Amino acid sequence: MKTLIIDDEANSRNTLRNLLTRLCPDVEILAEATRAEEGLALIRLYKPDLIFLDIEMPGKNGFDLISALQPESISVIFTTAFHQYAVKAFRFSAIDFLLKPIDPDELVQAVDKFKKSQNQATSPEQLSLLTQLWEKMNDRPAVNRRMDQKLALSNQDGIHIVNISDIVWCEALGSYTRIYFSNKSNMVVSRIIKEFEEMLSEYHFIRVHNAYLVNAHCIVRYIKGDGGQIILSDGHEVEVSRRKKDEVLQVINQLLR
Repeated sequence: MKTLIIDDEANSRNTLRNLLTRLCPDVEILAEATRAEEGLALIRLYKPDLIFLDIEMPGKNGFDLISALQPESISVIFTTAFHQYAVKAFRFSAIDFLLKPIDPDELVQAVDKFKKSQNQATSPEQLSLLTQLWEKMNDRPAVNRRMDQKLALSNQDGIHIVNISDIVWCEALGSYTRIYFSNKSNMVVSRIIKEFEEMLSEYHFIRVHNAYLVNAHCIVRYIKGDGGQIILSDGHEVEVSRRKKDEVLQVINQLLR
């Protein structure tokens, strides 16, 4: 697998190169670049399978580089030293990222994920979503609470950009999650339900059971019981675990105020 490293920090490039050489022997590093413009030229010259790309660099940043490649497609794993907001932004866009300093296990997982995804390239829609989130972070921290926020979901058919408000509930399927939408359709994605719980908690999504995460705005009825059941706007009935009962009732009462 042929790759490029594009990062203006020498220490970061050296660390990543050494980790890839030691832990990912099937990854061939073709070249390295310190600026977006240089990286763009190398991408067009070598046509790598994958690039490791820093976000913040002198001049143009990593997003600018990918945008300059459109409509060409390229598979990318971003590297960043920005933690709190970057994590959420990347998860919403379904683009892989590695936080600096790079954790060896996370690097191996990211490379393995790339292989299993059949070299799925970063889509223009993903990049647009990520860029919008990134630009709004400094201006409007509350952007993550807007119900018109979009989410990128990746499955075997490709990348799907959906409105969070269209998600009714999520069902855990081991290392996968089935997403149910308001139009009665559903989709299986290769993310665990815990990731969706972390991303969507600010949008009034609540984990009512180990297997279920629901959009509180889509609850139409609560049926009393040991834990109880919830009737959702799409007609599905979802079980509430006993330990989650009080939390669910509290959320329902807040929405009724």
